[in-house]
Amino acid sequence: MPITVAQAPGLDQPAELRMRRLATGSKPKASPLQALLLVVWCTLRRVKQYRRMMNSRLD
Repeated sequence: MPITVAQAPGLDQPAELRMRRLATGSKPKASPLQALLLVVWCTLRRVKQYRRMMNSRLD
């Protein structure tokens, strides 16, 4: 089952920016692989920050 934007809140912002870019007619300068890696990296970073915050609240 694929993950949709509604199920994955971290993915809605890049999709919105991508739609704006398409609306203006400019071509993206990054490859799809680079975009995917960036989204994955940002998501992992946010997860790490969240876990650190939750662990600090338990102490």
